[in-house]
Amino acid sequence: LNLGVNQAQRGENAKAIQSFKQVLNLDNRNVVATYNLALCYAKLKRWKEAEEGFKASLLLAPEDPQPQLDLGRVYLLQGDLDAAARTLKSLVAMHATSAEGHYLLSQVYQAKGMKAEAESELAAAQRLGGR
Repeated sequence: LNLGVNQAQRGENAKAIQSFKQVLNLDNRNVVATYNLALCYAKLKRWKEAEEGFKASLLLAPEDPQPQLDLGRVYLLQGDLDAAARTLKSLVAMHATSAEGHYLLSQVYQAKGMKAEAESELAAAQRLGGR
């Protein structure tokens, strides 16, 4: 696990993927390995695998907002604005103080041409100390 984290921090995402997979072969419920594996896939723009990994992370740690935030980001980067909006609306409903969640949701609304909603979410992010 530590090797994978160090590899990922050095930008060696392909190597880190192999390390995290080794951890998951031993403990398929290791949320740290699951989440970091998904992050590595996202950094390599392997969107489908990143999506699956963030969903798995959510199942293992439903109280943690970060996998849901990253899942919304993956949908946004893929251009799946409806899935991004659903994911991020759910996130900010459960974690109203997530500045990054509000910011990403503002980006989704902006991309959908929903100017008033985008401005509202951006204002919420700024109030919470975000961008």
